Amino acid sequence: MGCAKSVEVKKSIASQRRISNTRIKQLDWYDKDDKNETTIASIENIDYFYEIIKPLGKGTYGCVYHAKQKREPQREVAIKVISLNNIDKLPLQYVKREVQISKILDHPNIIKFIETYIDKKNIYIVMEYCSGGSLLEWTFKEGDVLDVMKKLFYAVNYMHSRNVIHRDLKLENILFESESQNSDIKIIDFGLAKKVGDDDRRHTMVGSVAYMAPEVMFNKSYNKSCDVWSLGIIMYRLICGQLPFKSQQQIHDAKLYFDNPIWKTISKEGKDLIRRMIVYNPKIRITIQDALKHKWFSLRNTTLKLTQVIKKSHNLKLLDRLSHYNYLNQFKKEVISIFIKNFLSKKKELHMRNLFRTLDEEQKGYMTQEDLQDIMEKVGIQANEQTKSFCNNFLRQLTNNSKEEQQQFQHADILQYSDFLSACLGQDILQDKECLIEVFNYIDADQNGYINEDDIKTALQREGRQLFEIKFMDLVSEIDFYFDHNRRLNFDRFCQCVGCTKSIIQLNKLTNSGESDSESSQSVKSKVASDEQLDKHKVQNQNLEQVDEQLVKKVFNEKSERNE
Repeated sequence: MGCAKSVEVKKSIASQRRISNTRIKQLDWYDKDDKNETTIASIENIDYFYEIIKPLGKGTYGCVYHAKQKREPQREVAIKVISLNNIDKLPLQYVKREVQISKILDHPNIIKFIETYIDKKNIYIVMEYCSGGSLLEWTFKEGDVLDVMKKLFYAVNYMHSRNVIHRDLKLENILFESESQNSDIKIIDFGLAKKVGDDDRRHTMVGSVAYMAPEVMFNKSYNKSCDVWSLGIIMYRLICGQLPFKSQQQIHDAKLYFDNPIWKTISKEGKDLIRRMIVYNPKIRITIQDALKHKWFSLRNTTLKLTQVIKKSHNLKLLDRLSHYNYLNQFKKEVISIFIKNFLSKKKELHMRNLFRTLDEEQKGYMTQEDLQDIMEKVGIQANEQTKSFCNNFLRQLTNNSKEEQQQFQHADILQYSDFLSACLGQDILQDKECLIEVFNYIDADQNGYINEDDIKTALQREGRQLFEIKFMDLVSEIDFYFDHNRRLNFDRFCQCVGCTKSIIQLNKLTNSGESDSESSQSVKSKVASDEQLDKHKVQNQNLEQVDEQLVKKVFNEKSERNE
């Protein structure tokens, strides 16, 4: 894992690109049932992008390291390194499953998957770094435990809605995002997670014994409710500092004792919730949905009312931004997504995270058509067929979900957390030169000052994206007008193809500075021609946008004036 010299790294990258298909096939990263599926891991040299700081922990099949990006802004990350020498002990499909599950989970309280790499020796999973330590390292009062448990229930409820069970929930696998007093929490380590349907039953005994549900421990069939037991153990341990059971027999008996003096200070509602979670029979164990509605959580008001949030953040013109985002082409959305995932500041995300949580009143971790209609009604937009059509069309165009995605939810079209961030912040990102520099440098991995189709594809592969060739070519066709005759984009061309008006002056200065090669002259001419064609395309789409845009703008402008 050591630091590589830049010249050697560039040569290594070039050679790795040439042999990528061979290597990936040898490691069986292709889906044999789908020949259109490309790799889910980048074969770039990870040493070129990250510098190891220190080890964070060691597991059966690999280690987790604290690392940072070598290029600005030198963001800190955690890298899980899995040795391919252990593939006999850990089948490769398990690793692939961990990557796939980590990639699809998109929630404020679940660790964010960033990238994945593979070489001849290791598989590398890059995740966000949490500096606050695990729950195991902290002590809590009941009010603090209430806040933590509400976020855990919120995250696990979302996880289960995506048909994922964690199977290894424990204090060590829940981290604080930072060391600050109001730090958020993140669930980590999906190495034992499994996708299951609502009626599916599992039989494999996995997890940590102290937190393991009896049906898992004693080799009975089990489902999502095994995670509820684990959450009950976590809650008990957070309150009194001890585990409720010390042997398998005690777990089998499932008799709870509250004889520790600390329990005298704990509310009866808190003890009641624990009793409902740590129940031997999973059929009568409380569900995640019912736990979220438990009266214990009403003891502390942890959310703002929706009307308060809309009033305070009316300047966001939330629905207006969502509607505008819907009409961006896919390349612009990818640019926004790369920035959101890799460069969005914690401070900025925290504000949007709180807004998302408050709007998500049912605490599902995503929003449906009905949720959006409810929001519109509460800010004064009367429910009718027009608003229903707006919400329905918006989600369908926004998500464009595959059949696999549609099968993972009862609702085929949903607004996830990252989509929410992208829609709310997208306009600002596309008009911010500093943001675009970050994204351009991310795609321009070899730092030659240009990006091409291979660079774009490689950047998406680093994100673990399974690209279908037809979809990728559609994405490229959206920016085809902006390529030079070598089918490359420099930074100015990149800014132009995402609609950043601030770069026009720079492009004009470049062409007037005496640059004599035909490439620049030709590029400007093609740019002018492409803009004319794009303008025509915008006029054609204007009628389609007017109903949605005007509906939202009118209402939110009126609301803003009243609030002011």
